[in-house]
Amino acid sequence: MTTHTASERPRRGWRWAGFAAALLVLLLVFAAWLQPEMTMQMAQQIWSCF
Repeated sequence: MTTHTASERPRRGWRWAGFAAALLVLLLVFAAWLQPEMTMQMAQQIWSCF
């Protein structure tokens, strides 16, 4: 049986939060890829800053 110390438990939560954040970013990139008009509009808005 493996026992976890109190300092290891918060790491597990941060690890899952990191995985969830990475998954969310990947899903947003995929959603943007499905809508090229939105991607072009965002690129034009960013480019207009220069």
